[in-house]
Amino acid sequence: MPLDAAIRILAIKRIEPLIEERRFYFGRVADRIDRAMETRGVGRSAALLQAIHDACVGEIEARTLLAWSAVKDVLAAAALQHSETLAAELLAIVDKGARRADVREVLRRRLDTMGGVISDAAEFDLDGPTLRALAKRESDIDLYVLALISKLKFERLPADSIVNNFHGPVGAYQIGPTSPATVTQISNSADSEALRRALDLVEASLPAAANSPGLMADEVLELVDETRAELAKARPNSIRLRIVASGVATAIQTIGVLQPAYQALKAALLPFGVLLP
Repeated sequence: MPLDAAIRILAIKRIEPLIEERRFYFGRVADRIDRAMETRGVGRSAALLQAIHDACVGEIEARTLLAWSAVKDVLAAAALQHSETLAAELLAIVDKGARRADVREVLRRRLDTMGGVISDAAEFDLDGPTLRALAKRESDIDLYVLALISKLKFERLPADSIVNNFHGPVGAYQIGPTSPATVTQISNSADSEALRRALDLVEASLPAAANSPGLMADEVLELVDETRAELAKARPNSIRLRIVASGVATAIQTIGVLQPAYQALKAALLPFGVLLP
């Protein structure tokens, strides 16, 4: 059964304003790179093209991640049923929603004006980065669909057949109707991966906010790296993880251009017990 049309339309409506905002700010980022290179005397050089290309690659990654984050918001509110075509349909929505034509145009204009500066235009191809970004989202979508299948199977089990399996450390297991217990919240690998993607989006978005008053980009990057480091541990310290990740969110919360990244981080931190405004 194909994805409900109402869900598809709502997903696109959620994505469109976020991508439109990125389109506006990415044009400013490209112009800022042009001016910086011109000031350094390398305004028509391979160095400029490389800088623009790197910015385009980061923007493509950020947009596909942002599009998937918006789609997940819709899916979380929808009573979704699994189908054989679900993963492909979700990936198509992300691919279409992450509109990248303007990113390619930014690079094409620079290539056209500096055709004699470079020997191989293939070095600045964006097809590969686009496919890699979509491959990452495809993996995210496959994880989502797998979790949905597991959830639906669990819901169909009769109540007396449910067995509690604990993988890894749990704060306590309550036995009996009056036994008190305190449980430590442990996130799963899909939650951790979603948080990593949100951190990637924060990092990719920071250059667009370079001139924002009150933003200490270097400190934000330090907090992003600390959060990644904690996530990479075999047994992350959940308290430290929440504190450091919340610090990233607090630092970017009031920066307009970073709102898409903030919203993605806000959603990714919910499974870790962090509720942000």
